[in-house]
Amino acid sequence: MLEVRPDRVELLDGKKGARLILVNDETRQAYHLDMSLPAGQQMELERQGLAADRCGQYHVGPMIARTFGWNITSLKLSMFKDGWMSAQLVMDHSHSHGSEHDQKLVRVDVAAGLSIAIHINLPIMVDDRQDEAAKPTHLGGELNHEQDPAKSVPEAFHEVIRSIDWPEPA
Repeated sequence: MLEVRPDRVELLDGKKGARLILVNDETRQAYHLDMSLPAGQQMELERQGLAADRCGQYHVGPMIARTFGWNITSLKLSMFKDGWMSAQLVMDHSHSHGSEHDQKLVRVDVAAGLSIAIHINLPIMVDDRQDEAAKPTHLGGELNHEQDPAKSVPEAFHEVIRSIDWPEPA
C-alpha cells in the first residue's frame, strides 16, 4: 500500500465532472479519481482547508467511534482492473486490559471517505494490486458501460412514462 495526498482537482472536458489527483510524494506515482462536479468542488474546498468545519460527518462519526473505543486511523482506497475504486475507513480498537488489538474496515462512499480523510487529516492509502478477485461485490458482476441505458429499464417503466400527460413546452 502506498500513502498518497490530494495534489489537485482538475475540471474534465466540458466541465461535466472533476478529477482528483492523488500523489505519493516519494515515488511521484499519481492516481486519479473522476467524480461529479459538485464532489470535485467539495474536494477542492477540503484540499485548500476552506470547507466549513461544522459538517457533522467530519466530527460526529469519529466522536461516536471514540465513544465505543475505536479510532479512525486512515482511509484505504482499493483500485480494480476496470477502474473501479472502493473506500474503507480503517478503524482500530485497543483493549485496555492488554496488548489485544482489533481492526475493522468500514466501507464508505469514495467521495465522502476522501472528504472526511482530507478534512480531519487522515492518511490516505492506495492499494493498487487490481486483483480481479478483489472487485467490489456491490457491482454484482460485469457491467457494460456502452449499453444503452434505455434498454436496461424494464418495459413497465417505459409504459408509465409514455402514459404521463406531459405539459406542452412554452
